[in-house]
Amino acid sequence: MRCTKHKKEFISTCNWCGKRVCPLCIAKKEGKKVYCEKCATQLAGFKRIKLPKVDKKPPEQETTVQKQVESSKKKLVLDDDGYLVIEQ
Repeated sequence: MRCTKHKKEFISTCNWCGKRVCPLCIAKKEGKKVYCEKCATQLAGFKRIKLPKVDKKPPEQETTVQKQVESSKKKLVLDDDGYLVIEQ
């Protein structure tokens, strides 16, 4: 059987409403008790919000490194072993 939201294999049912939930649907887990998002927010009195995605590298760091390399006028070369070597 599948969960109602993600269509993935369900692992349990919500202890409050009985809805089938997969690991992605579980909002609250207390021991063997599992709650879906709707029931968990009603029981606890809080709402889940999505966090904003974080960039892997802030653009400021890239420009700072590029400026340092350009100002030093040194050449970066990839070695046979895969290491970056600074040539003057």
